[in-house]
Amino acid sequence: EQSEQAIVFFEKAFSLKRQCNATLGVLPSNLCEAYISIGNYNKALSYSQVALKVNSEKNGENHECTLKSHDMVARVKMLKGDYKGALLDYEYILNKKRNEMNSDESEAKTLINIGCAYRKIGDYTL
Repeated sequence: EQSEQAIVFFEKAFSLKRQCNATLGVLPSNLCEAYISIGNYNKALSYSQVALKVNSEKNGENHECTLKSHDMVARVKMLKGDYKGALLDYEYILNKKRNEMNSDESEAKTLINIGCAYRKIGDYTL
């Protein structure tokens, strides 16, 4: 119920910001998380893709915030059962992190997500 109330306000704010061409900031990410919490993965995916676009345009493809947004897209794909799509996203993220010299911890998290995607796909070959 709280998530649904939050969505109402987030959606109103999103609409107003779009109307006046204001910066969306973290609003698409907040909407994604709220929709995940109520199980509406289609809406969550839509807003995660908006967040990715906003961060990519603002910060560039290799920025940490952009990679976190891309991770959110992959996470929603996993929740929707699109394991191969999520795997492609996670592999893309991993390559970006390796090229940008991100922390080992950040890389480890992505490797764990890749392992989870392979497990869901049922591909256990090495």
